[in-house]
This record gives sequence, structure tokens and C-alpha cells, in this order.
Amino acid sequence: GAIKTKTPARMSDDELIEQLRTGVTKQNVMRLLDELVAVAEARADEGRWEVVAQIFDTFVRHEAAAEHNADMRRTYAIALRRITKQSLLRGIAGLLPRRPELRDALQDVLLRLGADGAEALIDLLTTADSLTDRRAYLAALAKCRDAVPTLIHLLGDKRWYVARNATDLLGEMRAVEAENALLEVVKHHEERVRRSVATALARLGTARAIQAVQQM
Repeated sequence: GAIKTKTPARMSDDELIEQLRTGVTKQNVMRLLDELVAVAEARADEGRWEVVAQIFDTFVRHEAAAEHNADMRRTYAIALRRITKQSLLRGIAGLLPRRPELRDALQDVLLRLGADGAEALIDLLTTADSLTDRRAYLAALAKCRDAVPTLIHLLGDKRWYVARNATDLLGEMRAVEAENALLEVVKHHEERVRRSVATALARLGTARAIQAVQQM
């Protein structure tokens, strides 16, 4: 009741999110979304990524719930696009290794954002120093088909471990469209990359892939 008497500009972060969850109407939805977009950008500047992640998650869930209301669904999609910036996506994706209780929600958000979400994960993966961090980003990327074109490009990366990670992911995703690119790195100078290529080709299971594995 107290929340309903406040204007969106006077609400706390939690109150705004709660209002969007329980008290949204056609009349107030645009104003609430405008306020939350501003909050997301402000909290990103402050490094408060849990709040930013919560706003992304709320937008994605509401968009999905509005499947029978085209106008409302479009409204949420526009708001989501307004905060889909690589700096914000890398910030929330960076929570994956540290906040396991948020992983399902974060993965849903990054999958919904398609190529943008994949790009953020790949950027973090290629710069991660910790094995724990890399595993968290790899697990999320394995579910993201929009990552395939970028992963194919990374097969030519000069850093052997980046090429190996890309190879492992393409194999795990059984990305048949990567067959030609994988065949081009069967003679990679690093044995660990070649081993991953053999495994990835075996997972593809195509005639050319199996033949290449036999030759290797």
C-alpha cells in the first residue's frame, strides 16, 4: 500500500522491481521501465551488478510472460534493448563464477540476448585468468548457439588455449556448421589443440569428420 502512494522516481530499487512484478498497468509500465533503465545504468556505474542482473532478469521474465499481449511484450523488448550494452552484459556475466545461486537466471538472460550475450561471455572467457572463471563462462557458452560464428573465428586465435576452448565448445555444441573450420586446424602446432579438434570432430560424427579423425 505504501508503495502505491509513491511515484516511481521516489521508489527504491527493490520497490521499483516489486511494482513492476505486482502492480504494473498499461498506464504506468512505461514510466516504471524508464526508471529501471536509469537505475540499471546508475548501478552499473557503481559496480552493483547484482541489482543490474535483477533488472535484466525481471525484464526477460516479464517479456516471456506477456506472450499473449503483443503490445506489452514489445514494450518489454524495447526496454531490454535499451540496457543491452556490452559493458552491462560483461558486468552481469562476471557474476557467473562468483554467484552460483544466480547462474540459472543469468544464463536465461544471456541466452535471450543471443549474439550480444554470447559476445560478452566470449570476451570474459578470452581474458579470464582463473580456471574457475573459465569453466563458468564455458558452461554458459555451451548453451548458446549464437556463439558459433564467433567461436569459429577464435579457432585462428594465436593463443593456443583460446583456440582449444573454442574447439571444445564447438564439439560440445555439435556445431556441424563448424566442420570446415575445424578441419583447417587438424594440424595445429599445439598438441592440446589437436587433441581437442579430434574430440570435437568425433562429436560432430559426419563422414568427413570421422575420416579426418582416423587420419589424425
